[in-house]
Amino acid sequence: MIKQHPFNHDLSLEVYNECQDMLKPKECYTNIYYTAVEFAEKFHGKEWKVAYGYIRISPEANLMARHCFIVNADGEAIDPTYFTHDNLYSGDVKEHTSFYIFNDITRYARWVEKNKFIPDLEKPLREKEKAMQEWARSNHMILVG
Repeated sequence: MIKQHPFNHDLSLEVYNECQDMLKPKECYTNIYYTAVEFAEKFHGKEWKVAYGYIRISPEANLMARHCFIVNADGEAIDPTYFTHDNLYSGDVKEHTSFYIFNDITRYARWVEKNKFIPDLEKPLREKEKAMQEWARSNHMILVG
């Protein structure tokens, strides 16, 4: 199911500050994997979940990039990767849209393991991502990456 998540700037910055030595630009999938290890209690307590989706990166062109982020119990996006970029995300556009959310961190870890420890899960989530492609077409958005 496609769902939009408001960006929680303060919590994202807090997570970034805690994990910044491990986080890298353009490595959202790996960054969230490391964050899940660092904040394991939040994920095991089901306060936080791993989300796969897209982030709007250009307000002028309706451009969205494939992305991985955290969703908290309030449905907000926590995105520590956001702070690893100087100019990747233009302006104040921080629209996070998920097409798949792992409700269980153990299940997420198993999927990553089965994907040869590559956390992008591009192939395993291909079928689930089709709904996002339809949503993008109907909302005049262009999906990349």
